[in-house]
Amino acid sequence: MGLYTRYLLPRLTDCACASPALARLRGLIVPRASGTVLEIGFGSGLNLPWYDASRVQRLLALEPADGLRSLARERMRREDRREDSFAVHVIDGVGEAIPLPDASVDSVVVTFTLCTVEDPSRTASEMRRVLRPGGGVFFAEHGAAVSERARRWQRRLEPAWTPLAGGCRLTRHPPDILRAAGFAVDWQEGLIGPPTSPWRAIDGLLHGYWGSAVTR
Repeated sequence: MGLYTRYLLPRLTDCACASPALARLRGLIVPRASGTVLEIGFGSGLNLPWYDASRVQRLLALEPADGLRSLARERMRREDRREDSFAVHVIDGVGEAIPLPDASVDSVVVTFTLCTVEDPSRTASEMRRVLRPGGGVFFAEHGAAVSERARRWQRRLEPAWTPLAGGCRLTRHPPDILRAAGFAVDWQEGLIGPPTSPWRAIDGLLHGYWGSAVTR
């Protein structure tokens, strides 16, 4: 898995996460961030076009995977950014131990990342620690299906899926993770993908959650 993880997985992740279905959710969530923003799981930089440059002062882009950080830097070099764009600082680190001081950011953005972190509870607690009073978390994730039948399939597939998909778990419930860390969560959920009959056959495996969270 070493060569796969280092060379192939970053490209596959970039391709899968660039889908129109996920882009739609990014467009609903990312523009709401403002001030000093921490993005957890920056990946290959796919959220960059969705930030509102008039609202963001700087972006602290946390990404633990070398391959994805390299792709992100390639994307930033390749894409012509406007002169009024905000500063982006790509940093190494994990969500369970965010290398930032307490109360140091105004917004946290996390998209399709809570499924991959090793300890989601610790990551959510770290989000709360680094947020300033009045700050918010803006999230778009996938997770546990609604129907028990679909959840059973998620549980069956997860042991094989997780190592192939960079640690992605299919069965987590993002709003519950955030609520357990002391956030009040406002979210929507539903099908990730086009509302066509073939797609709906696997609706349960592609259930999405998106919204915001503030400290209680």
